[in-house]
Amino acid sequence: MVRAIDPGEVRARLADVIAAMRATNGWDVARPADTAFADLGAFGARTMAFGQWLRWVFVPNVEELVAAGGPWPTDSMVAVQATREELDDALVRALTAFDELFAGDRRVDGFRAGAAAGDATAIAALGDALVAAGRASEAVAELHVHANAGSAEAHNWLGWWLTEREPDLPHALEHLHEATRRRPEWGAAWVNYAKAFDAAGNAMAACAALGNAIGCGNAPDDAFARDRRVQLDLMLRARGERPPAPPEQAAADTAAVDVLQAAMAHAELATGRTFFIRPTARTAGGEVAFAAVCVVVAEQARAAAIVEHVFGTACLALTLTRGAAGEPLTFRRASITNGDARDAAAQLADWVRGELTALTPLDAAFALHAACSARWPLRAGWRVRASGDSPASVTVSAIGTSFAVTVSALAGGGVTVALPDREADLATPADLVAHLDTIVAAIGEAELR
Repeated sequence: MVRAIDPGEVRARLADVIAAMRATNGWDVARPADTAFADLGAFGARTMAFGQWLRWVFVPNVEELVAAGGPWPTDSMVAVQATREELDDALVRALTAFDELFAGDRRVDGFRAGAAAGDATAIAALGDALVAAGRASEAVAELHVHANAGSAEAHNWLGWWLTEREPDLPHALEHLHEATRRRPEWGAAWVNYAKAFDAAGNAMAACAALGNAIGCGNAPDDAFARDRRVQLDLMLRARGERPPAPPEQAAADTAAVDVLQAAMAHAELATGRTFFIRPTARTAGGEVAFAAVCVVVAEQARAAAIVEHVFGTACLALTLTRGAAGEPLTFRRASITNGDARDAAAQLADWVRGELTALTPLDAAFALHAACSARWPLRAGWRVRASGDSPASVTVSAIGTSFAVTVSALAGGGVTVALPDREADLATPADLVAHLDTIVAAIGEAELR
């Protein structure tokens, strides 16, 4: 029997998917070449990235079905593939809700059977499927059964639910404690534990839990974990409390906070300036490049220094500095060990005392990295590296390919971007904005093989 499908409901759930794609930088991705649509394979695997398939195949196809009123598929497994691709949790949940329109009780029954057989993935999927089907109370009841049987996945799901959907923080913390006790290597559970501690106002415990998540190296929202951990680190220091020691993977983040805190000893920086730390997201290969120390200029974040992890807790700060008149910007280096960041802070102060509106290699490279990541999504990700001290040079590369583009400071100001077939000289931030799309388009798919 063909199941009746309401086109309005399909439209609403597709709108949720699109909103999640926009919120996670999954919407403005490059359209593949026309030839890529001829024999693309399941989820576009033969010819395009999954993110491109979502944007340029899945969404248009569903929009056509909505306009025509069908015919509707008898099943949809997009959320399963999104989970395999380690897409953002919010997008996976939106796709799960979409899939449920075409699965009905059959999908729930399948997950229930898997959960009964001890399939850990099926246990959490069962909760999501029941919620998507409008059966939240049933989901909570069934997940409690699995939690009582010792399932870490059930405890994690319930902890998430009682933090985000039906707040009951004492019980959420109990479930998440049990999830992390049973699976201490599971980064996602530590992130949920941190969110529950955060919601309960326990900054110290939240910071420690995020450190554990980062140390696991497998949290799907690693960028959030690093960013929120830095915020909590700063908050605890401002209250006169000693933050938890960072894992090695977050040593650069903490060292950047050390630099910023030491810089505040320079009276002219302690007032009238707004600073913040921007951790750079870990790549799919587990690599963490550095943390950036930024200063706000005319309501825009400008990178002033980067802090790289060397080994253990030792880090190295590279700070932009000005040479003689007409000379290009260079990098100065300062070691940071055991929280001693005074040399790096002094170099940061020297930079911030000067004029900060010029275009620098750091700002141009960060903008290029963000644009390439959005336009050319790669499973392994994109890397940013300081590649030269004099002149200051930063390289943006596509991991797993031979492609790299270097941004270097020019004598007299501005930067040059070394593209595969030419160089693009940019004098001002406005030039960067005006030419960024052209530069990114010039990279082309052919360069990313």
